Amino acid sequence: SVAKLLLAANAYAHEKSYGGTTPLQLAQRRNNADLVKVLSTAEVEESLQLARMESRRQLSAEELHNSLLSRGIPDRESLELTPAEVMIELRQDERLRNLMVL
Repeated sequence: SVAKLLLAANAYAHEKSYGGTTPLQLAQRRNNADLVKVLSTAEVEESLQLARMESRRQLSAEELHNSLLSRGIPDRESLELTPAEVMIELRQDERLRNLMVL
């Protein structure tokens, strides 16, 4: 179906129209059971993916914070005042480079 093609092309099942309705809501109003099933599944998968991304983001932020704390950098303001030689060291730390842009 067209809906499956759109979802395979990374269209968002939960995206609202200008009128504020989602494709799932429209399918429900039109009693299109097959489309409701496809869109419901897609919304659940999107929600799980978003939850996993948020979880990874939080873990990365916590890891970054702990790594900076261990180097004596307690907050963003301190990071901005960090001497150049320490910033060079931070840039050479591959794990930190993956966690933030320095």
